[in-house]
Amino acid sequence: MEQRLQLWTYSAIFPLFLCLLMISCEAGDDTVLIRDTGSTNSSGYELTVNKSGQAVCVNSDWQKQRPPGQRGNGIGLPEGKSILSKDITSQFFADLYASMPLSKLPIEEPCIRSASFGSSTYIVYKGEMSPDIQCLAMGSRQLLDDYHAIINKIRKR
Repeated sequence: MEQRLQLWTYSAIFPLFLCLLMISCEAGDDTVLIRDTGSTNSSGYELTVNKSGQAVCVNSDWQKQRPPGQRGNGIGLPEGKSILSKDITSQFFADLYASMPLSKLPIEEPCIRSASFGSSTYIVYKGEMSPDIQCLAMGSRQLLDDYHAIINKIRKR
């Protein structure tokens, strides 16, 4: 049963991976895609960040079906454009470059999360996709810290 669940998980994630890689390649060298898968209780979103500090959040289709004024994605990111500070942007891109190739970032196993509330967060840049950044091993969590700084700034806009 567990092997079947793992196979289903991989077969569900692989098309997402290919889609994210194509979006990343089309976005250009100065744009990063951050994708939160959402969970049973919150919808996911896609967040693009470029070197100039512009961040754009688009919630999943499930979220867009909710009435205006009741949209959010479970963690409080509003849809639309935000401008990040130069400090946040430059730190994020410095840590991103230092972390390349993203696909080789070490993760902690097992990565424990709630079955209902747990989501996964991936970073896609220059054709590379990170493992779930919420599962990064100690000593490799700079991108997770940067992600939290970015979403906290967007929440306060």
